[in-house]
Amino acid sequence: MPHNRKRVALIWALITCFCTVTYAQKPGRDLAVGQALAELETWLADAPSAEGWRKYLRLQDLHAQLDLKEAADVNQVVAVLERLETGAPGLDRGPFVKLREAVLQWRQVLSAPKLDQLVEIVREGKKQFHPADAAAVDADRAEVARATATLRRYLGGDANGRAWGAFLQLDTLNEQLQPNASPSLESLAKVLSQFRSDKGGLDRSQFANVATALANYMVTLSVYRNPKSRTEFDAQIDQLGEHLQAYVKEPSEVRLKQIGVDLDWLVDRRQVLPLVDSVMHRLSQPNLYVNVSGDFLAAGMNRQVDETSPVRDVILGTRIVGSGRTQGDVSFRLMPNADVAMLEATLEAVNQSRNTGYNGPAVIHSIGTTRLLATKWLTIDAEGIHGQPATAGADTSTKITGIGSSKSGVMGCVVERVATKRVAQQKGSAEKIAAQHAETRLNRQFEDQIGKELARSNLQFQERFRNPLVRRGHLPHIYFSSSDDWMYVTALQAHGAQLGAQGRAPDIAGKPQVAMRLHESLVNNFTAGTLAGETIGQPELEKFAKDFLGEVPDRIKDDSGKEPWTITFADEDPVIFKVADGGFVFTGRGKKYTSGSRSFPAMNFTVNYKLEKFGEGIKATRIGDIEIFPPGFVQGGEKRLSLLQTTLRQLMVRRLGKIFEEQIVKDQPTALKGEFKAAGPLGVEAVSADQGWLSIGWHQVRAANMANATGESPAAAALAR
Repeated sequence: MPHNRKRVALIWALITCFCTVTYAQKPGRDLAVGQALAELETWLADAPSAEGWRKYLRLQDLHAQLDLKEAADVNQVVAVLERLETGAPGLDRGPFVKLREAVLQWRQVLSAPKLDQLVEIVREGKKQFHPADAAAVDADRAEVARATATLRRYLGGDANGRAWGAFLQLDTLNEQLQPNASPSLESLAKVLSQFRSDKGGLDRSQFANVATALANYMVTLSVYRNPKSRTEFDAQIDQLGEHLQAYVKEPSEVRLKQIGVDLDWLVDRRQVLPLVDSVMHRLSQPNLYVNVSGDFLAAGMNRQVDETSPVRDVILGTRIVGSGRTQGDVSFRLMPNADVAMLEATLEAVNQSRNTGYNGPAVIHSIGTTRLLATKWLTIDAEGIHGQPATAGADTSTKITGIGSSKSGVMGCVVERVATKRVAQQKGSAEKIAAQHAETRLNRQFEDQIGKELARSNLQFQERFRNPLVRRGHLPHIYFSSSDDWMYVTALQAHGAQLGAQGRAPDIAGKPQVAMRLHESLVNNFTAGTLAGETIGQPELEKFAKDFLGEVPDRIKDDSGKEPWTITFADEDPVIFKVADGGFVFTGRGKKYTSGSRSFPAMNFTVNYKLEKFGEGIKATRIGDIEIFPPGFVQGGEKRLSLLQTTLRQLMVRRLGKIFEEQIVKDQPTALKGEFKAAGPLGVEAVSADQGWLSIGWHQVRAANMANATGESPAAAALAR
C-alpha cells in the first residue's frame, strides 16, 4: 500500500476512535486529568513509595503538559499513559485507575485529526456508506411502536389522554406503523411536527422518545426508498471535501456555512458520524464559558440558622416535652469534579433545649445541649440540581436541673429519691439515645429543607429555561464541572447546520469572581432558531426582555398612543451579530413590517457600538447613525428609495432610536435579587470585545467601595445594605 494510503487509513482509524469522545464529550478533559492527578498525589502523600511512583509514572511531565492545556504535546501524554498501562503491581488501585482513564480520554482529544488532515482523508468516507435495508426499516419502525405504546400507557384513557392523542395524531401514526402499511413520509412529517410544536409538556421524556424514534425511522425509510442514495452520498462527501479545502485556504463565513450544511446533510441521514464529529471538533467549539468563584457562591448560598421548635420524645420510657433553639450555619463549598459541578452543603449547629420528662409519678427537669453536624452533596448538570442522601451526626449532653414528683408527702419523697438514683444510672444511655434521635430528626429536617430548595430551583430552571428550549429544539449542549475554587459552565449553542466558535476563547482578564465569555455565534445561532420567519410586536419584545433580562428597560417600553407595529424577520440570518475592535455590530433583517394598518416591504437596520468599562458598569457608545436600508441597497448609488421605503425609514428611526440610544450607560454595580442579593452587588472589572468574543468579568463590590462610589460614609453604606 502506498505511504499516503497508509497514512489515510491510520487517520481514519483515529477518527473512528476519536468520535467516541469528541462532539458528545464534555469539555475540559485536562481538568479531569488535573483532578485525578491531585487525588493521586494526596493519596500517595508521604508514603515511602511516593517518590518512586512519581518518577516511574513521570508525573512531573504530566504536570508540565497540563499547564500547556490545548498546546500539550500528545507524545508526552502518551508516554505517561504507557506507564499507567504497564500493569505493574499496585496500578490496579483506585487512584491509579482513575488517573489512567482520565489521561486516556485526554490523549484521545489531543490526538484528534487536524483540519488539514481531515481534508486529506474526507473522501475516504465514501467507503463508510451505510445503506438502509428492509431489516433496518423494520427495526426503526418497531422502535417507534415501542415508544408510542409507552406514551399511550403514560397518557392513559381519560379525557386528557384522549385530547393528547388527538393533538399528536397518534391514530394516524398507528396506521402508518402497521406491518402491511405503505407509510407516507408526508403523513409522518405532520405527526412529527406536532411532537415538536411549542406546547407545554412535550419536553417530557415520554413525548421526546417518540419524536426521536420517529425522526430516525423517517430518515431510514427515506434512504431505503431512494435509489440514488449512494450517488447522492458520494456527491455530498466530495462537496464537503471541496468546502473544507476552500476553508483551509481562505476561512470565511460563507464557506463555514457551506460546511455546516454539508455536515447537517450527513447527520440527517446518519452517515459517517465519526467524520462529522471530528470536523465539528475543529470548527464548532463551545461558544459560551461562564466561571463562577466558590467565594461568590458561598456569599450567596451560605446562611445562618436560628430556629425554635418543640421537643417531643420518649427515651427509656420517659416521655419528654420541651422547647429547643437551634443556632448555627449552613455553608456550601465546591468539590472537584470534571463531569458535573459538585457542592457540599454542611450544617453546623447547636441545639439548646429546656425539657421536662415524665416517667410515672417522677418529673425530671433538664437542660440539653446537642451539637449537630449534617452534610449533603449536590450535583449540577444540564438536567438541573440533584441531591445525594444527607448524613447527620449529633452529640448530646444533659444537665439535670431538678427532680420532682406528682405525688406529695412521703410518697413524693420516695419517688424523688428513686428517680434521682435512676437518672444518675441511666444518664449516659439516655444521652446516647437522645443523640441518635437527634441525628434522625436532623437528617430528616435537613433533607426536607434542602429538598424544598432544590425543587424550587429546579422548577424555575425547567420552566424558564430548559423546557421552552427543549420544545423548540434549541437547548444548547451544556456542561458543568467544578474545582475546589471554581464552578465552570460551558455551552455550545448550535443545531442542525449551525457551527459554534472556530477557536478557543480568550483568557480571562484580571481576577473576577464571575466571568463570561460569549462568542458571536451563540447570538446568531440562537436568533436563527427562534426568530427566523417569526413576527413580533411590542408585546413579544417586552416579554422577551422580561424573560431574559428580568425586567423591561425603559427604552423598549411601549409609548402610549403610538400605532401598534410588527416586524417579520427574514427566514435566514434574521440577526447578524459581529464582535470586533472593542465593540459589536448588530444587524436586524426584516422581510416585512407593519405600523397600524399599513404594511411595508423588507428593510434591514444596523447599529454599531463601542464598549468600555465605565465606573462599576459598562458604557456602550453608538458609532454613527442607525443604518436603515432595503436588502442589497447601495448607499450613494443610482437607485433611490421609494416613497414607501422612505416612510418606513422615518418610522423606524423614531422607534429604533429609542431602543438603540446614542449612549447606553450603566455606571453602577448590578444589584442581585433573591438569595444571591447578599453576594452582590456585582461591579464590572473588565470588558473586551474582539475576534468574535465578548468577555466581561465582575467582582463583588463591598460596602466600603459602595460608600466611596456614592459619597456615603462606610457606616451609612453598611446600614443601607
